[in-house]
Amino acid sequence: MKHVFFLIWLSLGLSVSSPAQGSLDPTPVVGARAAGLGYAYTAMHGDLWAIFANPAGIAGGEGWQLGTYYEQRFLLPELSLAYAGATVALPGGQAAGIALHVNQLGGWQQGYAGAAYAITLFDKLRLGVRAGYLQQAVDGYGQAGGIRLDAGAQVSLSQDLTLGFRVHNATQLRLDAISGPVRWPAGYSVGLAYRPGEQVVIVADLVKSPATPLGYRFGVEYAPNPWLFVRLGMAAAPGQLAGEGMGPTAGLGIRWRQLQVDFAGSHTRLLGYTPHLSLTYQLGA
Repeated sequence: MKHVFFLIWLSLGLSVSSPAQGSLDPTPVVGARAAGLGYAYTAMHGDLWAIFANPAGIAGGEGWQLGTYYEQRFLLPELSLAYAGATVALPGGQAAGIALHVNQLGGWQQGYAGAAYAITLFDKLRLGVRAGYLQQAVDGYGQAGGIRLDAGAQVSLSQDLTLGFRVHNATQLRLDAISGPVRWPAGYSVGLAYRPGEQVVIVADLVKSPATPLGYRFGVEYAPNPWLFVRLGMAAAPGQLAGEGMGPTAGLGIRWRQLQVDFAGSHTRLLGYTPHLSLTYQLGA
């Protein structure tokens, strides 16, 4: 059982907003596109995977977007994580979506299901919120769950520049752990997305939680043609890439009709390489 709990800590402790306090984040920045951009996704919008990074970002999309995401931490099958989501554009600049995450390791299970809503105001301001229920269970120890709330905003400063802000775990979810009650503190991120041309996107984020130092992430995406995307990123964000040092990321996206396939790899000095894969399908665009 000790080995099981060590793997759980290793797998999910890298998505924490406060490792010292055990505050695991069940909905980190998700998607291979985001991973390739160094997880700097606070200001990105019109994309399904924004539902995990900043719920305001699901506004501005078109039609339905359905997707699934998989990563294998440090090439260990025991540390595999899977996510799924769906968003739909609604009249009046509105959007709605769902976010799902299920993971099981030995006698430990974690599940999350959430719903998001976003709206565009004055053609420049996007506001969004995601609420969901998180449940964790360990065989022989029982289970615990609670409501988690995330909220965000984005504003178009110009046609090419977007500013984003997100607060995650605004409710400061409290769960009863084996060692006693654990309260996960809220965390914050602010970011910029700059599009100097149709082929290039440059993103940068600052991230902070009460128990961690200020972290930063940045990335660049270049599209040499409408169906190919090349990405590079760098992150020094506590919990996201494991360890105190910087971690590079890189990714590739391929679009074929309504289907987009994104690959990425991230690397941490302490624990090595993690592959990422996501599939996104668009309907009614």
